[in-house]
This record gives sequence, C-alpha cells and structure tokens, in this order.
Amino acid sequence: MLAPVYAELLTQLVDDIGRQNPAQLYRYFPTSCKNAVLEHLANYVLQQVYSRPVVRSVYQETWVSPQSLKLLAPDWKQLRTVLQAEGVHFPDPALPPALVSAFKGAGQPISRFTPSDLRSLLHNPKSLGCELKDAPRPCLRKASWILLLLQYCTSDGSYDLRGLPLAILENGNLETFGYAQAGVVFWVPSTVRSLLVKQIFGNYPHWFLNEDLTHEMALNIDQCEGLPQLYPASVVTNLKIPLRFNKDSAYPYPWDPSDAKTPNQTWLAAVYRYLATIPIGCLPDNLEEFPLVPGNSGHLYKGGGVDAPLWPTPDVPTALLQALKYFKIPLIEAVGELKAAIQAFLHQHSNAFIFHLTVPDLIESLLYLEQLPTYRAKEYKALVSYLASDRQWQLRDDNIYKPELRALAIYPTLNNQPTALDVEKVYVPGGYTPPTIAGSLKLLALGPTAGSQEWHDFYTDFLGVQVLDHCAMIKHLLETYSNLNNPTQQLEALTWIRDHLDLAQSEQPSYATAYRNTL
Repeated sequence: MLAPVYAELLTQLVDDIGRQNPAQLYRYFPTSCKNAVLEHLANYVLQQVYSRPVVRSVYQETWVSPQSLKLLAPDWKQLRTVLQAEGVHFPDPALPPALVSAFKGAGQPISRFTPSDLRSLLHNPKSLGCELKDAPRPCLRKASWILLLLQYCTSDGSYDLRGLPLAILENGNLETFGYAQAGVVFWVPSTVRSLLVKQIFGNYPHWFLNEDLTHEMALNIDQCEGLPQLYPASVVTNLKIPLRFNKDSAYPYPWDPSDAKTPNQTWLAAVYRYLATIPIGCLPDNLEEFPLVPGNSGHLYKGGGVDAPLWPTPDVPTALLQALKYFKIPLIEAVGELKAAIQAFLHQHSNAFIFHLTVPDLIESLLYLEQLPTYRAKEYKALVSYLASDRQWQLRDDNIYKPELRALAIYPTLNNQPTALDVEKVYVPGGYTPPTIAGSLKLLALGPTAGSQEWHDFYTDFLGVQVLDHCAMIKHLLETYSNLNNPTQQLEALTWIRDHLDLAQSEQPSYATAYRNTL
C-alpha cells in the first residue's frame, strides 16, 4: 500500500513544488532504500509514476509521464533547444542521472532519442523550395540548427538522406534530399566548386548543396544517399542548359563571345578550365555531343569530328592561316582567358576532343569540304607547302592518306592551274622544255616560287608522281604516236626521240635500251 500512496504524493507535489522548481521535485523521487524492509520500495514507486505526468517537458513546459520522455546524450544537449517546439518531450530540467538509472532498474527505462527517431520526425517526401524563415518546422529556420540536425541524423552511420528536409542550397533556400524541385541536389568537391557552382552553373544555385554543409559533411559525404556528387559525365550532360543547345538548335551553333548571357567567352573558358582538371583519358564520352569548340566563323562546333575546328600552334605561318581561311577550313579562334583555358585543356588532353592543326587532320578537313574554292595561286601554294613540310609524317609505314591526297585537285601546275595527281599526264618536270608534239601535259610547280624545288620529294618519294625525264617523254611519244594526224607530226616525234635517246640512256639505261630496240 505504501508505493501507491508515495506515487500519489509525488503527483500532488507537481502543483505544490514542481511548477516553481522542478529540480527540487525530482529530489523526492526514490532512487534506492537502505532499509532492508523497504529495499524494493523505490522500484514500486517508480513503476507507479511511470505513466503519470510528473516530469516537465521542454515542449511548452507541459508535464508528461516518464514513459513519454526522450533522453539525449550529453554531447547532443543542444538538440533540446532546437527541437523544443517539435513536440519531442525532453525533460526540462534534465533528470538526475541517479533517477534515470533508477527508472531503468525498476524495469521502466526512459527512452533515448535516437538518430532514427529524428529521421522519422523530419521525414518529408516532398519538395520544400522555400526560404529558411518560411520553413514548415521551427527547427528548420536556422542554418546552424539544420547543420546540427544533419549531424545527428547521420551520427549512427546511416547516410540515407532521402526525405530529410535538411538541404540548404547554394541560393540559401531549403530543400528535401531526393525530392528537390530541380530533381536532385548535388555536392561538389572544393577543388572545382568555384568553377562549377559559381561560373559554369552560376545561374542554377538551386542545384547545389551550400558550401557550409558540404564542408561539414566532407568526411562522409560520398556515402550519402540522396546527395550525389556532380561527376564529369553529369557536368557535361547539364552543359546543354547554360549552353541553351538542343536537338532543334542550328548547327554549327551561332555564338557571340561578348554576349552578356551564356554561352560567352568567360563561360566557355570556365568550361575548359574544368575539363582540364579531369584525369587524362577520363573525358566523358558524351562531351562530343555538345558544341563547345569556338571556330573562326562565329560558331561553336562539336569536338572530335572531321568538321571540328583545328588548333593552330603559334608557329603556323600567316600565309597558311590565310589559305585555310580561304579554303574555309575551320580553325579555333580564342583570345585572352579562353585561349589560355584551351591551352590548359590541350596540355592535359592532347588530341582528345580538340585536335591540333597537323597534316593528317588538315587532310581530313579538306576531304570533308563539299567543294574546293576557286583557284588562287597564293592560297593553293601555301596549302601545298604545308602538306609537303612534314617529312616525318610522310615516312610513317601506316600512312593511309596517299590515295586521298592524290585525289585532291589542289596541286598548282606550271600553267597556274590546279590538278589532282590521280589523273593522266601529270608529271614532275624533268628539267627541260617538253616538245610541242607531246601535247597537253600537266607539269607540276615544285614550289611556291619560280625555280623552287621544295615540293619535289613530296611528289616523287611520297605521292609517287612520275618525273618527266627524257625516258618518260620517249615512252609518252611512243604511246601517242598512232594518234598523230600527219607525217610532219610523226617525223617531229621521231626526230625528238632520236635526238634524246642518249640522254634517256644516261637516266634509265634499261628502259632506254628497250625503247632503242623498239625503234
């Protein structure tokens, strides 16, 4: 009978003592008894009051039963203040440790407020997209509180953040992990944060977790579900938004580097600075889907294709640049910060996505042209001079461009006309004036100026063009002899052959002997 009376007395003392001094009231709760007769009294009393409103809660200072209470570890006592308006009954003031132990000893333990409890309390499977001051819960209206809540939610090693309205975005708004209006909230490593959050996607701060939360969660952030990292492939996929490029956009894509809106020079420079941070060989496959290469035509091109602008090195002659412009070969045009950013990209990713101006790449660009421009000797000669200049490339065993090069009608003749090399009667001059009876022959100019020989080996050794030496001329005259219309022409041909057989003999003895025998 003593225990129920004791429990009733404690209940009555709530009004007499507790409302003015809860801590004093708690001193009247039995925690132990040294009298052997009454050694179980404390347990019986605590069992009786476990369901009675004898403890003051931090929530609106209401009095609740011990079984309704939640306890916090001392390290997390700040959560009492944060959650005091959320209906969680933390004792106020804190219960004496001996009393907490006594309840446990009586088989009526006071529950701990666990991280799982907090996650359940906060769970909100919908977007918020509001300012902190307008958050639906009081505990969500201060950034420092949200950080504390997030730390506690993950303190038990659970990093599933989906449904937790604890994502402070870069624009200061509050969102729910996994249910954001933007579809997803990304975190970004500090090494590229400025490039991505401030520069490339600066108009989209609602995509990103703010810097303070990102920093505080740094050790375990990569384990968080509902908070993906913005990896390079996702960066590239999302470039289409500030790029304002879609399947219906014109291509090549018109652009103005000085435009106030993206994509402009500053924005594109930031993109290349970011791409330069990606490890070698790890550029995303989808990079070639978007026009990011600035050409000298006022357009952006997709990289990696035959129509992509080429990157000319600083030592490219002005004459060649002018020739390429005349041929409408797209070259990268960049100045200032954009030029520096592309150079940094090329240093990290040489000949990936962007290709240097080289002979093979120029050949591919020429082959891609629908038609060649009207012949102008200066431009055509500058082009051939460049093609002939790379002897190291010409000596490669796996060279696959010879047929394509021979088919291009870009080679100047002595008559100042262009020709291809895979047609009949094209020769390298033999150092003499052919007879008029030989008819129409295409003799190649051997350099950009009269008397120059700089293209000679390019034609003969690499492209296999025959030299019109005396032996070759004799062969030509013999092959065309039957087509001569009158005896005067035939006599002229035979006379020329007779007068030059000895020269042919000195050039190619075996062939000349065969021709002599034929005659």
